[in-house]
Amino acid sequence: MTERVKSIARAQFLGTQRIEIGGEVITPEAERLFGMIVRLSVPLGRMTARQTMMETLWPGIDEANARHNLRQTVYKARELGLVVESDEDGLRLDPRHWSCDWDDATGDVPGEWLPDYNPEFSDELRSWIGAQRIGVHALVRPRLIRLLQSARASGDLIIADRHARQLLQIDELNEEATLTRAELMAMQGSKVDALRLLDAYLHEIGRVGSGKDAALPAQLLRRRIAEKLPSVSYSNGSKHHGPLVARASECKRLLASLFDARAGRGSAIVLCGSEGIGKSRLLFEVRKAAVLQGMLIVEQACESAPTAVPFSTLRALTSRLLELPGALGISPEALGAIREWTAGTTSAPDDCPVTEIEDLLASIAEETPLLLLLEHAERMDAESLGRLDRMYRRGVGRHHALMLTSCTTGVPTESPVELRGIERMLLRPLTLVAVRSIVTAYAAAELPRATEDQVACASVFAEGNPMYGIEMLGLILDPGSPDVIPWRVKVAVERIVGEMSEFGRRLLAVIDALESAGRLGVLLSVFRDQKAEVLDQLNHFLGSGIVELIDGAYRCSQLIAKHAASTTGEAWTHLDHRLAGESLGHLLRTNRTSGD
Repeated sequence: MTERVKSIARAQFLGTQRIEIGGEVITPEAERLFGMIVRLSVPLGRMTARQTMMETLWPGIDEANARHNLRQTVYKARELGLVVESDEDGLRLDPRHWSCDWDDATGDVPGEWLPDYNPEFSDELRSWIGAQRIGVHALVRPRLIRLLQSARASGDLIIADRHARQLLQIDELNEEATLTRAELMAMQGSKVDALRLLDAYLHEIGRVGSGKDAALPAQLLRRRIAEKLPSVSYSNGSKHHGPLVARASECKRLLASLFDARAGRGSAIVLCGSEGIGKSRLLFEVRKAAVLQGMLIVEQACESAPTAVPFSTLRALTSRLLELPGALGISPEALGAIREWTAGTTSAPDDCPVTEIEDLLASIAEETPLLLLLEHAERMDAESLGRLDRMYRRGVGRHHALMLTSCTTGVPTESPVELRGIERMLLRPLTLVAVRSIVTAYAAAELPRATEDQVACASVFAEGNPMYGIEMLGLILDPGSPDVIPWRVKVAVERIVGEMSEFGRRLLAVIDALESAGRLGVLLSVFRDQKAEVLDQLNHFLGSGIVELIDGAYRCSQLIAKHAASTTGEAWTHLDHRLAGESLGHLLRTNRTSGD
């Protein structure tokens, strides 16, 4: 007999039950063969006595038949390319030709070990699997915890939640996995579900008698979720509209900076982008995460202009810091210097006690990690921005993070020094699909009468800015007077109408003039010599959401139509209106004749 090619076989028993060798897959349907591999796989490479294998796989069968069956099963395994070594002492799987997913130090853990495997032919094998499952789970648990911690540290809460679910499958009372799942639920707005999960966990560890110390982390997180987690709705005046869409990478980076701050690697980031692009929405997510992690949050709006008194923003922020727990932990000399500086009006750069302010931040953050949020950094005085940048340029051991927002896309302020300690994150316009999902969520909550076509039209005019789309939707439904239309919506309308052909603007003006009579037959009659252009233009308008079809009539927003009419030549307007009147008159006469 020719020597068989020895291939690497892989046993995949976590969350599934299969053995792969080349192009072959062995499942529990091959009862004894699969059972033999399972019995030899833990620990991989250890010799198992033949008598043990016979009693496990063929219980109640006489020894001669059991030996024959075992030889046939080993032969079948080798025919498939599986390397099963045998001698007088027993059987073993050669680790050089086998790999097991539970021994993979970096692989994923999709579930329990052999979760649904129930070999009915052997009570002995079922008992052995139950006993070994505990040991295998103990082996993979540290790997899952490392993956979970790594995902949390990088700010990837979705991956962290996946690993937490996997960890709870093999360790249903794992503290870190439970807290991670509860945090993500709360971050996604499911506070009730998060509280229920924590309550169930607290009940279980109380039932098993784990003690008060074991319950403390879960109790603290429950209190933060129930009492401190900020909530948002469209009706409470909040500007954090809608779901967080298409900002996963930015959110991941910001959340990672929170974990870095808690680990003593605090950093500073400025979010740059136009008004309404989503800066505050991102900070809202960061604020929730900081609350759940027990961080202290200090928020400061920069109300001054770049020409204001130097250090005005830094003085206001430092005054807030002096009121926090831990502020008295610095030396009396440093505390006196800070108080004297904040109470004064001196603008000399050398008089700013930067070192003392750094000590103040360190003292506060030593007790509780600190998050500083400064909005509208474009209004900040250059001196304050420069000193904040200097604080985050050097050194480690910072248990505080700084996040700023700026409505400019460049450096927030004309700083006298190059900003090297503050990382710049530019928020680019969203895709049309992302904007539409946000506007759709807003419409469902606040403007349920809005149609899909109106939402689509508003999304097109948003130009990647979700807040523009929300304002545009409101104007489409209630145009109002021109003097209250936001300038950015005017700009968007002018751009969209400006990109239309002259014929497109004429058609839009006629649709607006006809109102409910703007049916296809009437429009084709008005533009009787340009029927193909009418059909093409209507398809374009419908596809972009500029026009919608209601009860057989084409309708559009008056805001768009009026601007289109104002940019159409007066001669064309008179001609089109006359033709529209004639077409309607002809339609009425035709209907009257048909009625007679």
